[in-house]
Amino acid sequence: MVNEGTSGATKEEAEKEPEVEVEIDLAGVISLLESECNLVDSLFENLKTYCELVKTKIALDQDLANEKDPKLLFLSSDKNSHYTELQDRLKFISLVVSVSDFKITQAQLKVIYDLLSSSPVVSDQDYFLEWCRTTCKDQTAANMTLDLEMVGTFLSDMISNKDLDLARLPLSGFQFVSDYFLSLNESNSKLAKLPKVVRKTKTTNYGYYGTSWETTSIEQDDFQPVKVLVDPAQLDKIDMIWQIVLYSQNQNVTSKAGEFLIQLHTSMADELKEQAPAILQSVIDKGISLV
Repeated sequence: MVNEGTSGATKEEAEKEPEVEVEIDLAGVISLLESECNLVDSLFENLKTYCELVKTKIALDQDLANEKDPKLLFLSSDKNSHYTELQDRLKFISLVVSVSDFKITQAQLKVIYDLLSSSPVVSDQDYFLEWCRTTCKDQTAANMTLDLEMVGTFLSDMISNKDLDLARLPLSGFQFVSDYFLSLNESNSKLAKLPKVVRKTKTTNYGYYGTSWETTSIEQDDFQPVKVLVDPAQLDKIDMIWQIVLYSQNQNVTSKAGEFLIQLHTSMADELKEQAPAILQSVIDKGISLV
């Protein structure tokens, strides 16, 4: 029997709701892949497999290890350099983390570090430190990939346990350590970050027929001014800065770390100015005792 107004359709068909197309965004796709295919585990396994391939290739041809520039080193294909292969894998891990609920743990960070630090390509450890710094620096509160405090604690523990080779620490590695040091002490109210110096440069440009116009370029220093609010000896983890100064064999790192130490001992709050002579003497004494 057919009800009126259904145009010959059954009651069940008339009451059936129309299907709605559901759009799946990138976060949804990644969440689906993680739940059904263990995406994160697969990414770490892929990185491990590639690093093992690198070891095998270089074991068969030791001349490959002499190439200093990873962008000129081709191991898995003629198309992508070793630098690109690493960069793509770590960037994809960062992407997955930034759009999902998954967060990189300290144990997983150590897996990445162990793979790259044991690589026969010496610059791989440098790239790990570069990746940590750029990832922490470029992320936003809405898309967190790496926790600065977690990574900083990981590296500071390695420095304290002498597991990190400070002799060849790259500049990006020191920059990350100093970023973490400043963030840690700022959160503990032991120093305050001051506005960075901004330089404006006006340039007069000349065109045809006597025309001219001015352009202004704005540059911001990487140097981070600070005001130290406690005796510098009480700053958290300041010993790791001393260790970098003492053990680095990279002239740029030694210079930057030395300047950083001087800054911490001379940029003090007004209430500490009277203690300045004693503080500076303590720096000299500590330097002599460590040499």
